[in-house]
Amino acid sequence: MINEITSTQAYQALANEPDAVLIDCRTKEEWQLLGTPDLSGVGKRTVLIEWQDFQGRVNEDFCDQVEDVTDTDCPVYVICRSGGRSRSACEALINAGFEQCFNLKDGFDGKLNDKGQRGKIEGWQVSDLPWTQG
Repeated sequence: MINEITSTQAYQALANEPDAVLIDCRTKEEWQLLGTPDLSGVGKRTVLIEWQDFQGRVNEDFCDQVEDVTDTDCPVYVICRSGGRSRSACEALINAGFEQCFNLKDGFDGKLNDKGQRGKIEGWQVSDLPWTQG
């Protein structure tokens, strides 16, 4: 089962659960241009593993790459731009035997506002959680 939580809830869980990991499944281009969650304040690092590349091709090695950094029984939190790709990545992880998958439903930038802009309504950045750019 995929657990749907907010970025704020995920940050609190990552701070309190020693074995929990955060997987940022966006593209390399997004990490470089938009930034990444910063977990240094809770003594962790964000793990960067693309779910899809910039052309939309699914990373067939995604689950194996996640298993390289954590065990299947550890809590895995997955973030993308707005919660869609991370949900798909969580589904793949569950099918691969991961027991505790959490989708950050608001993502790094959140949904679009009425002007078609992200990063204004919800998400990791809007929640004033730590992040780094570039």
